[in-house]
Amino acid sequence: MTFADYGPLAQPGEYPSAGSTRLRDKVAIVTGSTSGIGQATAELFFREGAKVLFTGRGEKEGKAIIAALHDGTSPDVGGEAGFVAADVSRSAEVRKVVQAAVDRWGRIDTLVNNAAMMTFDPIADLEEDDWDKVLEVNLKGPFLFTKFALPHMSEHGAIVNVRRCMRRLPLRTSCHTPPPKEPWRHSRGGCRSSYEIEAFA
Repeated sequence: MTFADYGPLAQPGEYPSAGSTRLRDKVAIVTGSTSGIGQATAELFFREGAKVLFTGRGEKEGKAIIAALHDGTSPDVGGEAGFVAADVSRSAEVRKVVQAAVDRWGRIDTLVNNAAMMTFDPIADLEEDDWDKVLEVNLKGPFLFTKFALPHMSEHGAIVNVRRCMRRLPLRTSCHTPPPKEPWRHSRGGCRSSYEIEAFA
């Protein structure tokens, strides 16, 4: 199976034509949506007619995205969008995001756990606080959002956990030259196991 089997891939800047409403009235939360994959995902949901809550740590960036969606500088096909600043590793802030969506739209149909971070420091130089932060964002974050969103999700709701691609290859390393992004690799492995468990919870 190749990507071509699903039709042509969209190019940067390409969005559904005006009037596309495949996700009309669906309610979605997309974490890490103030840049990159998360922003592109949330904007696509919006343009497909969904009610989307953007969230990320950058309040200035988030508010600018919402303003652009609603003032016509971005194609608007009738969706709704809001923003709540939050750190995905903080339980109280995650609750705040989920509650904001429920208060505004009454339910959650889709949760996209996209927020992630990494460090490029080798293990010997890596600070313990930095290790903890990567695991908190990449592993604890999806757990918290899933935990608090599930009670408000519709019968046919969906949780999408975004994992960055990583080749599984043997690496020639030593204690002095460890593979890069080591905490990130641990967090991704933890997420993979967590997703398999949660699928049957």
